[in-house]
Amino acid sequence: MKYPLLLLFFFCCSASYSQTNYAIRLNGTNQYAEIFAPIPSNSSYTKEAWVYSAGTGGSQNIISSANAPFWISGSTLSAGHGGNYTQVTDGTAFSTSRWVHVAVTYDAGTTTMKLYRDGILVNTNTSVANNYTSENTFIGSHTGGNSLINASIDEVRIWSIARTQEEIRANMFRRPSDTEPGLLAAYHCDESAGTTLINATGGTNGNLINAPVWIASPVLFNGNALSFDGLNDQVIIPHSVSSDFTLEYWVRTTATSGGGTQWFQGSGIVDAEVGGDTYDWGTSLLGSKLAFGIGNPGSDRTAISVDDINTGNWVHVAVSWRQSTGEVKMYINGTDQGVFPATSTALRSAPPRIALGSTQPNIQFFAGTLDDVRIWNVVRTQSQIQANMTRELQPAFNPSLVAYYTFDQGISSGTNTGLNTIYDLKGNNYGVMNNFALTGTSSNFVTQNNTIILLPLEWISFTAKQAGSSRQIRLDWTTGSELNTKDFLIQHSTNGSNWSNIASIPATGANNAKSDYSFIHKDPAEGGNYYRIFQRDLDNNGSYSPTRMVDLKNIPAALTILNSRVASGMLHLRLAAPSVISVFDTGGRLMLKTQLNGGDQMINISQLAKGVYIVTNGNESKKILIE
Repeated sequence: MKYPLLLLFFFCCSASYSQTNYAIRLNGTNQYAEIFAPIPSNSSYTKEAWVYSAGTGGSQNIISSANAPFWISGSTLSAGHGGNYTQVTDGTAFSTSRWVHVAVTYDAGTTTMKLYRDGILVNTNTSVANNYTSENTFIGSHTGGNSLINASIDEVRIWSIARTQEEIRANMFRRPSDTEPGLLAAYHCDESAGTTLINATGGTNGNLINAPVWIASPVLFNGNALSFDGLNDQVIIPHSVSSDFTLEYWVRTTATSGGGTQWFQGSGIVDAEVGGDTYDWGTSLLGSKLAFGIGNPGSDRTAISVDDINTGNWVHVAVSWRQSTGEVKMYINGTDQGVFPATSTALRSAPPRIALGSTQPNIQFFAGTLDDVRIWNVVRTQSQIQANMTRELQPAFNPSLVAYYTFDQGISSGTNTGLNTIYDLKGNNYGVMNNFALTGTSSNFVTQNNTIILLPLEWISFTAKQAGSSRQIRLDWTTGSELNTKDFLIQHSTNGSNWSNIASIPATGANNAKSDYSFIHKDPAEGGNYYRIFQRDLDNNGSYSPTRMVDLKNIPAALTILNSRVASGMLHLRLAAPSVISVFDTGGRLMLKTQLNGGDQMINISQLAKGVYIVTNGNESKKILIE
C-alpha cells in the first residue's frame, strides 16, 4: 500500500524512492565494519539487521562483540552475551539467497532474551543474566578479522531497549525517526562509496575494513502493490480459515479471462480451490466480472458480480461466507452486488493453502495488480467493510483479522532480487513468491495509487518531560486532520516492552485544524518511564505515536510518607521542598491543613479518628491508616 500520510504515521524521512538504496557486501574473507561500543554495560538492548546470506557454514557474525555475538553458527541463527553464545537459537536452518530480517532483544529488568527471524519470534530465554559488557562491536565479524560473514547486510539498528515484536514488525520495511528514543545507532548503508558507515542518529560512525562492495538493495521502506504478469506469477500463503470468513483486497486489471460459469474457470486472484469436487472456495476474474465460488461435491456454487472489475482503475473487492446458512455476500467498492443462492454449509476443510495470482492447480494465472489483502474469521458487515476499506489497519486491535498482506516492501519497479517473502502483518502466515521477475514494471513490487488508503490522523508532535521540580511527568502532543478519531490511549511502560493503559483522553474530532492535548502522569515509576499514545478511531483502528522516555532516577519524591500506618498520633513525612500539606478523609472532607518546610517533618494527627485518610501536597497524594 502507499499512504499519502505515511510520513506522519511512521515519521519516515521520505515517501518517494528510486533505485538508490544500498547495502554492504561482505566477502567472508577479510571484510567487516567496526562500530565501536554503542550498547552500555548491563543494559537492555535490541540488535536488528537485514541479511542476504551467500552461504552458511562455520561461524558467521552479523552484529557481534567478543562477549555478545549475534551470529549464524553453521546454519543456526543464534545470539547471547556474557560469554554465552547460544542463549537463544533458531530451530529452522537459516535461508540463503534471499533477504532475511533478524533481531535479538534483551530485557535487563526481566532477564529475557528473544530471537526473531522475519518478525517471527523463534526462541525465548527468560533466565539470561544481566551481564552484558560494553565493548567494541562489529558488523560481519566477531572481534574484528575473525568469524566473518559471507553476506550482504543492510539497515543495521541498535537500541537501548528491548523492542516488542509489534515494533519490530512495524518497522522492518520502514525507518523510524533517527531521533527515536532508545535508538543508539542506525546504519542505513546508503553511502554507496567510501570507507565510512554513517550512524544516522548522530552517534559515532563506523569504519569499513578492507573495502566492502556497495550493492543496490531492495530493503527499502515504500508503499507498494504486487504486479502479476499473467504467465506464471503466484504467491502461496497458508490456509487460515475454514468456517465463517471475509476476504478483502484491492485489485487493478484490464484483462479479460476466458468463458465459463464457475469461479475455477477464471483467472485466480485469491483462490483456495482444490482439484475435484470438494469443500473449497476462491475468487477469480471471470470475463470482466468478479467470481466468488463455494465448492461442494456435486453442487459447486459461484456468485458473479454485477459490476466489472477490469476497468483499469483500483477496485475494492470484499466477499464473505457464513457457514451456518451457506450465505455468500459480495461487495464491489463497498456496493452490495445482490442476493445469491445459498451454498454448502460444510467446513472449508479441503484447501491446504491459498494461491494469489492463480487458481490452485497452478493454472489460469492472473494479469494485474493486487494490494492490501485481508482475511477475517468472521462475516464482516457492509458498513464495517465501507468504514475500513480505505484505511490501514492496526492488526493488534483487530482480533478477527487472521492474515494481512500490504506488499509494502521493495523498490517500486526496481531490482528486488532476493526479496521473495510476502509478510503477514497480523501473524505468521507468510507467503512464498513463485516465478516473479522482481525487476521492471511487471512481475514485481510496483507503486500503488496513493489515494485509496488514507490515514485518519496527522501526528505533528509528542513530548514527555518532568513537570517542574515534581516527580510528575507531563505529556504534550499536537495532531492535525483528525478524521473519525475517538480518543487517545496513554500507554506507560517501565522497560519499553510491557505496556499498560493509564488514561484515555477524548479527541476533539477537528478535521482540518491543529489540536493540542496534554496529560500529567502523577505517579510515575522510579527510573525510566516510557510513554506512547495510541490514537483510536471510532472503529478501534488507529496509529501509534513515537515512544518517549523520561528518567526519574535520583530525583527525590516531592512527598514521601515515612509511616503510612500511624499508631502514635504523629505522622512522619519527607518533603522535597516547602509545601502545604492537606489531610482528607475518604469522603473528600478536609480534616487538616498546614504549611511545612522541606525535609523530614512531623504532623500531630492524634485528633483524627481511626481510619483511612489521604495526604496530599496538591500534586501527589498518599494514603495513610490511623490505627
